[in-house]
Amino acid sequence: MQLAQSETLQCGMNKEESMNTVPETELVQRAQSGDRDAFARLYETHKQKVYAICLRITRERMEAEDCTQEAFMQCFLRLATFRADSSLSTWLHLLKENVFPYRLRA
Repeated sequence: MQLAQSETLQCGMNKEESMNTVPETELVQRAQSGDRDAFARLYETHKQKVYAICLRITRERMEAEDCTQEAFMQCFLRLATFRADSSLSTWLHLLKENVFPYRLRA
């Protein structure tokens, strides 16, 4: 627990801020700078919506879970390229859409 708190403080997010709502744009900037807590908060904010869309497309829970995980893995790997020309949810939707052709080939 102390490690998580010290990492949070090192990334510029004090304990009170972590409890309050931080604007998504700021969370994205922090995550792009390597703040794992900020990325975790973005994940928590968007995971249900991404999963619901994946489930609607695949109609299989396990496959939807895998697609959701893959979409967020791509998000993590490519977040540095996100320029905020659109909302993060729109950008995630595009990443998710890119996951399906690869999964269908497997």
